[in-house]
Amino acid sequence: MHTSECAETLVTDGTSTLQDLPLSVTAVLPAQACNIGLAAVAAPEVRALTLSRLS
Repeated sequence: MHTSECAETLVTDGTSTLQDLPLSVTAVLPAQACNIGLAAVAAPEVRALTLSRLS
């Protein structure tokens, strides 16, 4: 097992979050550019948009 595989498993409990990455990035970029903060674009019911994922 490579170190990066081990780290990913520990951090994500073995679940991949790459498929949600475009949605997370799409939320973070305008939030930062418009200086409105991450809470304005966060949605706890959407895994890709939780505050812990966006920060």
